[in-house]
Amino acid sequence: MNIQAVRLRTMVGLLLLVGLTACDLPGQAAAPTATSAPTLAVPTRTPRPTREPVAVPTSIPIAKPTEVQPTTTAPSGEILQVEFGQLARYDHPSGVFSIDIPENWSLQDNSTPDEIILVWTDPTENGAVIVDIFEDTTTYSEDELTDILRTFLENSFGSEPEFSVDDPVTQSDGSILLVWTYLGTADNNVEVSLLGNSFIEQRENKVSILSTLIPSDQFDTLIDYTNEIINSYSIDPSAPLETGAGSSGSNQISSSAGLPATIVALGEAIDLGSGLSLTVTEVEEPKGDSLFTPESGNKFVIVRATFENSGSSSQTVSSLLQMSLRDRTGQSYSIDIKAAVLASETLDGEVPAGGSLSGGAGFQVPVDATGLLFVFEPLFGGESVGVSLD
Repeated sequence: MNIQAVRLRTMVGLLLLVGLTACDLPGQAAAPTATSAPTLAVPTRTPRPTREPVAVPTSIPIAKPTEVQPTTTAPSGEILQVEFGQLARYDHPSGVFSIDIPENWSLQDNSTPDEIILVWTDPTENGAVIVDIFEDTTTYSEDELTDILRTFLENSFGSEPEFSVDDPVTQSDGSILLVWTYLGTADNNVEVSLLGNSFIEQRENKVSILSTLIPSDQFDTLIDYTNEIINSYSIDPSAPLETGAGSSGSNQISSSAGLPATIVALGEAIDLGSGLSLTVTEVEEPKGDSLFTPESGNKFVIVRATFENSGSSSQTVSSLLQMSLRDRTGQSYSIDIKAAVLASETLDGEVPAGGSLSGGAGFQVPVDATGLLFVFEPLFGGESVGVSLD
């Protein structure tokens, strides 16, 4: 089996990279699966028709993992089936939310000090569940929540082939569903339609985005499994949002310790290796609009940049995983979802061979922050680089 990742961005600049795994060698067994999926007589596109709101998560014992049996051989040139093991309850340490997740899925925590961002992927890395929760004292209307989610999806995925977003569907619990798709390409050049279902809701001061992502042609087969996961999700708005990221001053570094070895000036190109270069072209400080405003005492900062790829193969960049700001005191700032929406086009996606990718990375920093430095971290080894924004 020849595996090469086709990367999908999660919900915050979305964010985590998920790979599409294709099986190219006839007769080679696919990765194991927990059980055979049912075929639905009447498939539905809406995967949350019945979930009712639950104010406080109930305590459900964690299920014991069951032995995963190997599945049959995947046909040559096709995408492996998403694997669902026995569901087990996940309770976030803060108590903010709980959800049932297959026990054979892997968790990656991309949380920042102010935002919970958790991504689970199945063993084939062809399916994902993403939970994104942040606090906002503004009370949003249904239309405003829809606009937040739609704008973010369009900014993050709008340049992908055949990207589309369906009309919003209000659920029985008050959350709002947007179904979105785009066309990805696996390592064997098989084009794969990817289907995302994203639900946005506000419970008091907690804004939540719950998303599932799978190949479109597997949706009808797997809907019972995704329904179970989605309908198990519950939020406790009274719980404090504690992410565990940057606690106890862990984001604080000295003015010199931990700085990139290479720092260039605004407008100067910097070599990232493998034919990829980065040029920060502009810095903006938008005031916001009627929907998105910074917290009291803070300001938005949008860093505009261009990646150029002179190499022979495309390369992936992710604002959430690779980009941050640091100020003169050494405080580090991660991507801010509201500022990212205001950026219009984010710095996320594929930089094609011989081509470029331009966009903005959005942050929120104190109004008196000085000596701002834009930092880019390689995904797989290598040294970080910095661009002075003064």
